[in-house]
Amino acid sequence: MIIDLHCHSKYSYDCYLEPLDLIKRARALGLDGICIAEHYSYTLSRAFAAIDQGDGFLILRGVEISTNMGHPRSLYHETTIYRRQRLPHA
Repeated sequence: MIIDLHCHSKYSYDCYLEPLDLIKRARALGLDGICIAEHYSYTLSRAFAAIDQGDGFLILRGVEISTNMGHPRSLYHETTIYRRQRLPHA
């Protein structure tokens, strides 16, 4: 199974694709699924939750956070994270 774990849609500032167009593009590239990880907000990926092709194409949802150490992603992180917000150490 080939999944792109770092995708954005028009809801992030660095992509222009509508959710359905992003899925169509991923399929055209031969992917089996994607993880939509919009910047700072899990809620922005809500449009993808409503898209169910019924054919096994996997759509994961997450959030991408920009830090001074990179851009980690968290899957199914339902809390909004604000820019420059200090996060507790794990």
